[in-house]
Amino acid sequence: MCGLTPTVARASTGAIDKLRICRPDNLEATIGELKLAGYQILGLDADTDVSLVDYSFGKQIVLAVGGEDAGLPPFIRKQCTDVLRIPMKAEAQSYNASVALSLGLYEIARKVL
Repeated sequence: MCGLTPTVARASTGAIDKLRICRPDNLEATIGELKLAGYQILGLDADTDVSLVDYSFGKQIVLAVGGEDAGLPPFIRKQCTDVLRIPMKAEAQSYNASVALSLGLYEIARKVL
């Protein structure tokens, strides 16, 4: 997990200044608190039958993306309201994390905004 360095800020081309970003000490506890506050905790992972395209999103969403090699960590997956897959051709085994996040955010924006 990359820190918020000056290089990251430059690469964001200003977007970092428009986002509220936090880095919790205990991610598992923070996800639990967000869930209690009414957020949908949604994970992206290829190992599910629930499609991102067909999903009905709420207004308050946390989108979790795992690593390219192992997917969502089990401690995050177990707290997810739902785990969603991104439809893709069978030959394309998976997307890297940044692409998966981009596709997930696009689909949420398309349906919710």
